[in-house]
Amino acid sequence: MAAGELEFRHLQEDHDRLMSRHSVLLQEMASKELASRQRQEQLTELVSQAEKSRQDALAQAQEQLESVKQAYRVGQKRDVVLWIL
Repeated sequence: MAAGELEFRHLQEDHDRLMSRHSVLLQEMASKELASRQRQEQLTELVSQAEKSRQDALAQAQEQLESVKQAYRVGQKRDVVLWIL
């Protein structure tokens, strides 16, 4: 009977040790998952900011292009008027 009890205690200790390790691993996994989600949110925000900046720069470039086109058209008309005179 003593051998059976000794084996039971040994198995119980192994079980407790494995359960403890399992708990630690679950906590580590949850912590890593949280960190990963936070990093993903940061990257998503960074991508959004970059896209907004790109769109703003594109809009500004288009406005500048229109200004240059308009100035060129005005300049051409003035040149035609001066040539006629």
